[in-house]
Amino acid sequence: CLGINFSLIEQRVMLCILLRKYEVSIPADSIHKDKLHLNRSTGPIMAPLPIHLIFKRRTE
Repeated sequence: CLGINFSLIEQRVMLCILLRKYEVSIPADSIHKDKLHLNRSTGPIMAPLPIHLIFKRRTE
């Protein structure tokens, strides 16, 4: 794919913008508060269970 490198750069830029504008955290009652839990029922490919994130706009 010719646009894959452009897409990867675009993704990094968007992630940087999000992290610059928002503080990201997980809820206190999340099952992932200590470590990432994986769904092992998907066979040989382990996938993370759904993760809920809290985005709080930075005021600085």
